[in-house]
Amino acid sequence: NNGDEAIKLVQNRNFDVAFIDVIMPVINGLEIYNVLREIKPDIKIIMTINYREGIEDLIGPNIYGNVYTCIYKPFDVKEIMHLLEQVMLKKIKGADSGKGGLACQKK
Repeated sequence: NNGDEAIKLVQNRNFDVAFIDVIMPVINGLEIYNVLREIKPDIKIIMTINYREGIEDLIGPNIYGNVYTCIYKPFDVKEIMHLLEQVMLKKIKGADSGKGGLACQKK
């Protein structure tokens, strides 16, 4: 529901992937991103957003380059499943460098 809850969950559980909305109550998604990277540097961050234009400016170049990808609302369940499969396949194969590599998906 909010950024504080997300941070507490990652501190207390083992997550491979976090979906973070850029706009969130209490702490925004960009602040959550920074905290989660400190807590668990290898966590894959998938940003979610309503905006389609200017995403790089909104998120910022440093974060944009380290986000696994971002997806635009509303999302398709098949799209989410495909992203999760990609992350897990990379983890299983050991091909994961720990850094992002996919740009935000444009529709």
